[in-house]
Amino acid sequence: MSEVTGGSVTIKQAANLIGESLKAGHHHMEAGYPTVNPLNERSGLLVEAYRNEHGEAWLGKINLYENDRGKPVMWQWDGSPVSAFVAVFVAPRYDAELVQMVTERDAAPYTGTRDDSVLVDRIFERLDAIGARSLIWN
Repeated sequence: MSEVTGGSVTIKQAANLIGESLKAGHHHMEAGYPTVNPLNERSGLLVEAYRNEHGEAWLGKINLYENDRGKPVMWQWDGSPVSAFVAVFVAPRYDAELVQMVTERDAAPYTGTRDDSVLVDRIFERLDAIGARSLIWN
C-alpha cells in the first residue's frame, strides 16, 4: 500500500492513519473520495496489517441484508483489494461465537431499537474480546 514504506504496516499505524482521516473529515461523503480522500485505502491498510501481525485476517458483517443471507458472516481475506462497505470489521481469526451472535440477531424478530441495541452491544463486546476492529468507509 502506498502510505507506509520500508516494511509492513502495523495495526497501530493503520489505526492511526484512519484516525487522521476521521479528524480531517474524510468520512463525509462530500470529502472528495477517491481523488483526495484516503479513508478507504487506510481501512484496506488495516486489513493488511491484521494479516501481517496475525498471519491471517477475517472480514465480516454485522447487519445482514437480503442478499447477504446464505453467505458467510465472516470470511478469510484472500489478499485482494477490499471494496468499500463489503465488510464492517476485521478480526485476527474466525470466531464461531461471533458468527452465531450475528446470525441470531438477524433471525430475531425486530421489536425496536431498545431490544436490538442489546444484541448489537453484545456483538461489539465480542468484537472487542477477539481483538477485532471496525472498518470505516466513505
